[in-house]
Amino acid sequence: MSKRVTIMIDVDIDKKLRNLQSKRIEHNTKGYSYSKTINEVLDRVVNKKIITKKVDKYLKEYRRVTIMIDEKIDERIRVMFGKHIIKCATEHCEMPSWSYSREINTWLSAGFKKQ
Repeated sequence: MSKRVTIMIDVDIDKKLRNLQSKRIEHNTKGYSYSKTINEVLDRVVNKKIITKKVDKYLKEYRRVTIMIDEKIDERIRVMFGKHIIKCATEHCEMPSWSYSREINTWLSAGFKKQ
């Protein structure tokens, strides 16, 4: 099951996703959506727990995209997102507020680093 979400995505990650999507389309007789590409990368990272370190940089360039995200992946990301907020609140961190889009960008970055 999937649900629609709108996120702000880093333009560098967006380019990588679109390149991956085009490769999938070349090897597939059917279409391969942008959302399916994002879910593929997130599934690789979220369910395999590949991510080891948070990326605390600001997004310099981004674009708004609306995607269909797998509910299980979304749930896992929201749990990690919540843990980060709790940790930051208890440690009184100086970091600017975290966002769901930033969390997804962190996971997607990790997915491309392991390729």
